[in-house]
Amino acid sequence: MKLLSCYVAGFGRMDHEEFDFKDGLNAILEENGSGKTTLSVFLKSMLYGLDYSPRTKKLSERTHYMPWDANAFGGSLTIETEKGIFRIERTFGKSNKEDTFKLIDTVTEMESDAYSENIGEEIFGLDRESFEKTVFVPQDALLTGMTDSINAKMGDLSNVRDDINNFDDALKKLDDAKKEYTRRSQNPGKLVKVREEIRAKKEMQEKLPDLRTAYDKQDMLLGERARSLYEMKNKKAELSEKIAVQSQKEQELGAYRQQKKNLAENIEKEETLRNLFKNGIPEKEEIEEKLEEERELRLDQSLLNQKKESLPDVDEEQRLREVFAHGVIPEEDILSFSADAERLKSLRISTEHAKMSQEDANTFQELKFYFSKKDPSEEELKSVQEEVVSLAVLSGQEQDLLSSRTKIEEELSDRKRKSSERGLDRKISSGTLLTILLAIILFAGAGAFYYISAGRTLSLILMGVCFAAGLIVLIIGLVLSSKQKKTAGSSIKESEERLSDIENRLKAIRAEKEDKETGVMEFLSNFLVSPSDSRQQMIAEIQRKSDLYHRLIEEENNLIKQSSGAFEELTELQLKLYTALHPYEKVYDADLYHDNSESELIKRLEEDRESYIALSETKKEMEVIRERIQKRQRSLTDFLMRFVFDDPDSSLLNHLNALLVSLEQLSSIRKAIEEEEAQIKAFEEKHDVSEETEPVTELQEKQEECDKEIAELNRIIEKERENMSDLSEEISNLEDLTDDIEALLELASEYERKVQLIESTYSYLQKAKEQFLSRYMAPLRRGLKKYLSLVYRNTDEDINVQGFTLDMDLSVKYNAQGRTFGDEYLSAGYRDLVSLAARMALIGVLYDKEQPMIFLDDPFTNLDEGKIQNAVSLLRDLSAERQIIYFTCHKSRMP
Repeated sequence: MKLLSCYVAGFGRMDHEEFDFKDGLNAILEENGSGKTTLSVFLKSMLYGLDYSPRTKKLSERTHYMPWDANAFGGSLTIETEKGIFRIERTFGKSNKEDTFKLIDTVTEMESDAYSENIGEEIFGLDRESFEKTVFVPQDALLTGMTDSINAKMGDLSNVRDDINNFDDALKKLDDAKKEYTRRSQNPGKLVKVREEIRAKKEMQEKLPDLRTAYDKQDMLLGERARSLYEMKNKKAELSEKIAVQSQKEQELGAYRQQKKNLAENIEKEETLRNLFKNGIPEKEEIEEKLEEERELRLDQSLLNQKKESLPDVDEEQRLREVFAHGVIPEEDILSFSADAERLKSLRISTEHAKMSQEDANTFQELKFYFSKKDPSEEELKSVQEEVVSLAVLSGQEQDLLSSRTKIEEELSDRKRKSSERGLDRKISSGTLLTILLAIILFAGAGAFYYISAGRTLSLILMGVCFAAGLIVLIIGLVLSSKQKKTAGSSIKESEERLSDIENRLKAIRAEKEDKETGVMEFLSNFLVSPSDSRQQMIAEIQRKSDLYHRLIEEENNLIKQSSGAFEELTELQLKLYTALHPYEKVYDADLYHDNSESELIKRLEEDRESYIALSETKKEMEVIRERIQKRQRSLTDFLMRFVFDDPDSSLLNHLNALLVSLEQLSSIRKAIEEEEAQIKAFEEKHDVSEETEPVTELQEKQEECDKEIAELNRIIEKERENMSDLSEEISNLEDLTDDIEALLELASEYERKVQLIESTYSYLQKAKEQFLSRYMAPLRRGLKKYLSLVYRNTDEDINVQGFTLDMDLSVKYNAQGRTFGDEYLSAGYRDLVSLAARMALIGVLYDKEQPMIFLDDPFTNLDEGKIQNAVSLLRDLSAERQIIYFTCHKSRMP
């Protein structure tokens, strides 16, 4: 395959540029930034398209080379392959969904399906990554490497890729299978899990002797606990019997002691109450009357407080007294003032309506200036609108004629071209050629019959028939050719006449447009209109403003007629009301003549009048309540002075309630004392109260202590029984572990055999893969040394061509002094030399039939002068077999 030419519609900074390519070496010398790298990436994108990776953070080639000026993104590339010559046409968008691809056969100029949009892979048998690691060498990227696609192509076998993938799949499955047994993570493998379980069970078995000893000790302790419990239950039974006997005695003595205690307390209470009533015991009814009097006293005090709270503060009271220092204004005067204020308000509103609003006045002034040059009539506006519409119609007709003219010019050009092609200096048409060929065949047939006739009549007849038929066919062909020429000439003349007619109509329309446009612009020059608006918008704006202007003129005339004698009544009424309200202006800090606040002043005056009247009435009511309170307080104080209270500072109500309660308690206590003295006397006569016995409470306390000890013993015994049960179960489980451990040991042994088998299989497969791939490496290594010897002449004693080799990942290695070094130990120049040789060796192995072109974007920047000449010489040798596209920015690196 080789490149023939390309056209860059838009790619990076390149715009509408064409390039032709020749066989062999195409060396391009340009300055930095001239677009060499851009062109190389463009050629690659024509073959492989552009990558689209929306989640990558790197600058992709699609984003890097998208045109800055929003032109078309893409172009075309003409190539020659074993299937023919084709033109690849691609356009690119922001993503691969917006990309387009066409393959055009240059012979037929029709779309071809010889290759798909994956044309690069189909021609070279390599994917994009492998293409970039072989024949496409960007700047500073001479290093190559192994890919699956390169691996597959090296063997020239269709199933190599599948074989390698099968090796990798099998190795991965074996590795995964081994991990199922040997994995040491949160989810451990089977073998690891079994070994851990064996270790844990053996550790558990080591506890068995200690558990058995603990079980025996617990059994002995439990027997001792049971004996202690039996003894404590017997002690509790003895205490219960004592309590039953002693309770009967205690019950009878307890009642007697309680009666004596109650009697002493009641006598003490009676003495206290007698001290309270030492000046005489009142009647219950008298105390109840004083309680009612105290309740009425509290009601009066509450009412007085409410009246105080309803009073205004001191400043407000002082203000009200100043307002009405000369007496309270009558209510009828307030009503008269309010009526006058409402009338004033009505008169002001009527006079205000006789004025135009400020917004309308401003608009009216603007419109006067707008129509200062011309105030158009309805007829003028209508006429101008019709002219504008007519201009729009003429513009549409002009565009239609221009489109028709363009179409006819294209048809005329096409017909003249076809007529020229039919001339004698062009190739004969296919129909005419067929006619002439048929005539020649018939004439040849006539000659043949004449040659073989030998005077025979039948041959002579056939000769005459063929000659006549050939003559007829020739005449028909000439007639048809002449007729076609006449038809073509007639069509050209008709198109020229139509084109002349359109030109005449265009001149007439343009003249009429110019005339109408002059009139419209002359009318619009009288007004301030926005140049950005269309003429129809300008006329509509003038029409709207004209309507508003005439409406405001009419409104101004009507307002002048409306204003009349309302001002006189307003002045007289205002003077009358303001004179009456003048005494209150200073009090309310009002300026009636400037603020027109008479309604607010009258309202405040009315509110203050009501407040002042309410204040006066409240003051009188409070004096009456105070006198009533003082009278009741004296009465209650005189009554309570007869008694002695423990808390003399308490309230009147508390004292009265205490008297009532104490009176009832005194009567109740005296009655209780008489009954208790009689009961005590009767009990002493019947029983011997001097006998001493152990109290039942002490016996009950001892019994409660027994209950606590019994409960604690029961709890301990139950807990120890549970512990013994747990120990017994644990001992039984541990005794059963022996069988489990033996089963687990057998399972672990089986798992170990499986792991060993997997490891052996993995090792054999790995070796098989390496042997499978190594047979493709010999041609590569020979090619490396071949090309390296051409560009490097062993000028360095420490570095020899024979020491270089390639591994299966296509990484360059160097053997020296029994050690293997990677290319990172080489200088940049040596590394580029070796990488160039590795690239050429790889290309030689991959392409043994059709040789591809090679793209080199200034790869020799790190080479010294001598090595550059060797590398350029190598390019000349390679160009004899394949096409090379070589870019550089310096003359020293040019062939």
